[in-house]
Amino acid sequence: MGKSIFDGVKFAAIHDRVKNQPRRNAISRFGHLDCRTFLCEVEPAGYPVIFRHGPAANQDTLFPVLRERHGGAALQVRVGDYADSQTYPHRRHTIAMTFAAYLDAILALSVELPPYVGNQPMPPGLLDDLGMPSPPFHPADRYEPPALWLGPAGAVTPLHKDGSDNFAAHVFGSKRWVLFPVRDASLLAMERVENDPWKDFAASRLDMRGPGGLQVAIAAGAVPIEVFVNGGETLYLPAGWGHFVENVAPTLMVNTWLGRMQTPGVLRGATDDHTG
Repeated sequence: MGKSIFDGVKFAAIHDRVKNQPRRNAISRFGHLDCRTFLCEVEPAGYPVIFRHGPAANQDTLFPVLRERHGGAALQVRVGDYADSQTYPHRRHTIAMTFAAYLDAILALSVELPPYVGNQPMPPGLLDDLGMPSPPFHPADRYEPPALWLGPAGAVTPLHKDGSDNFAAHVFGSKRWVLFPVRDASLLAMERVENDPWKDFAASRLDMRGPGGLQVAIAAGAVPIEVFVNGGETLYLPAGWGHFVENVAPTLMVNTWLGRMQTPGVLRGATDDHTG
């Protein structure tokens, strides 16, 4: 605990590249984002964007399909009160549930700390059933395996930053994202919580579930951007951006990180070779 956020392999270089970039008060949205625009304009700019990847799935139609085809799959479900970097290492636990049991729990739950399927390996065949291919901007072998995020309204992910570019594809539901640019990282009480320098992951000591944590960040000079991402939309989040995430409805998301050994887009630049 307590390691500097600048000790990782990539973050210091990312911070140096974008620390003076102009602030934006909103996230650009695209109805369709083609590869050339992404690789030559979006990626080197270093700002998040939202684009449509297809129609939103219907939860009522999809749940029976998931239960029938994947109901026996084993899931490790996050439970506990883990709001910040001080609490999640020892308060975040997992319990084993089948996919079917967890789907039933989502429909029945009304608790303050809902259990959450976060960053889970995808059960075999689930991506095909969801109709979710890999992001089209890079060869498939440049991405980490996709991960499943499924939970009821109220499920949260504490404020943190990742070391790789992220494509967060929302299949159904809606999430509230509170984003902070890379330049604000030192204002967010962030600290690295893992020894692997390639992960470049850091979590904040601020509890963002109520207004207090956000007010502390703003008082320190950080400028958040709040955005709601809905089914059928993908959020591209460049490496190093701080983010707190809250489900505002039952939500299924598939996220795909650029491989941790890959150079983040903002460091490659618009003039690099994007031919793969």
